[in-house]
Amino acid sequence: MTSETSNLAPDGGWGWIIVLCSFSIHFVIDGITYSMGSVYLEPMRKSLKRGTGAIGAIWSILPAVYLLVGVIATIFTTRFGCRLVAITGACVGAAGFFLAFCWKQLWFYYITIGAIGGLGFGLLYLPAIVSVNYYFEKKRSLAMGFAVSGAGCGTMVFPHLMPVIINRFGYEMGLLAESIILLFCVVFGLLMIPLPSEPSEVKRKQKKLKASNLTKITQIPVETATNN
Repeated sequence: MTSETSNLAPDGGWGWIIVLCSFSIHFVIDGITYSMGSVYLEPMRKSLKRGTGAIGAIWSILPAVYLLVGVIATIFTTRFGCRLVAITGACVGAAGFFLAFCWKQLWFYYITIGAIGGLGFGLLYLPAIVSVNYYFEKKRSLAMGFAVSGAGCGTMVFPHLMPVIINRFGYEMGLLAESIILLFCVVFGLLMIPLPSEPSEVKRKQKKLKASNLTKITQIPVETATNN
């Protein structure tokens, strides 16, 4: 981070809303990721009549894709900003779990929950970290600590919350419920107001300035011809 960026970090104010958003995103995506194995294993094994290993592969693909997407998420976040990438991640993750709700097939779960869900989680995770980094300088460690603690809270809550839904309505409704919860993360993305010093905003302003200069250049010959 450059000295200019550091000086523009608010170290508070709206930054604490960003911390709350980051906490909530960690709460949701890590709560789902780290609880699914214990919550869904038995219901899926009985319903799909497949072995523990085949079912457990879903929960292996999900975090693997979730973490591997980090490189792509970094490029997108730098180019398009935390807000847009987080909103996209929430929509992609929600779509993956909703598709899993629609059709009960093990191989389909590998694609929808594992691959698509993992992609959405990865696109959500990075902006949740980076946005806090932009908003804080002196209090960054404290803010980041609060933000990532959402993962632990989610891991404690989801194993108790989801069985209530699954035992009463079936695991498919559990997938639908988690899809709705993920879609709600769009709200947290919308609250990630970009700072002027963020790379995506700097690039946007540079493009706007170039377009403005180009317009002025093209107008000069026209004005000269008119005066003549």
